[in-house]
Amino acid sequence: MKKIALLFFIMLNFCGFSQSKCPDEIQNFTGRCCEFHLNGKISQQKEYKKGKLVGEIQYYDEKGYIVLNKNQKTDENLNENFAESNPNEDVEVEKDEIYNFVDKDAEFKGGQMEMNKFISENFKYPTSFTGQGKVYAKFVIENDGSVSQVQIVREIPDCEACSNEVIRILKSMPKWIPGKLGGKAIRSYVQIPFNFLPK
Repeated sequence: MKKIALLFFIMLNFCGFSQSKCPDEIQNFTGRCCEFHLNGKISQQKEYKKGKLVGEIQYYDEKGYIVLNKNQKTDENLNENFAESNPNEDVEVEKDEIYNFVDKDAEFKGGQMEMNKFISENFKYPTSFTGQGKVYAKFVIENDGSVSQVQIVREIPDCEACSNEVIRILKSMPKWIPGKLGGKAIRSYVQIPFNFLPK
């Protein structure tokens, strides 16, 4: 029986994609962003507050496994409880804006394991496909947790059925827990690669 493996990267929106790359101009940046190894795997995840490194920097090896957390307290006024505070508390949230950088990522209710279970129980592997490859999907989690604007950003050549099934399963998902910015539920992008494997 064919199977599908889901690789879900929970980092906003999810550092496996260029939209989460640290901006070239960091001076006034507030939020989370990532750096990458030459092979495309994440190398560092950083948190900035008004252009200054704060919180922890997470370092990853070239296979994408975390190897080190390094605490950063470069802001002189940063208190001991920064991890419990909101780095974007002064950010003005726009109702219709779709955010790439958030304080708290959107999450499938029950977490990644529950999402994998939902997909494995409902996914219909295309019977016409005998190869392997990845389909990359991008979608929006609305501020009420619903899934919208599902699109394929990279498909498997010669397997339109693979892309169609990814779209179908994402559209059939129950509501998520929406992402938050400045303590408010917001619209945010989520991107997931689906890995189609042979028997």
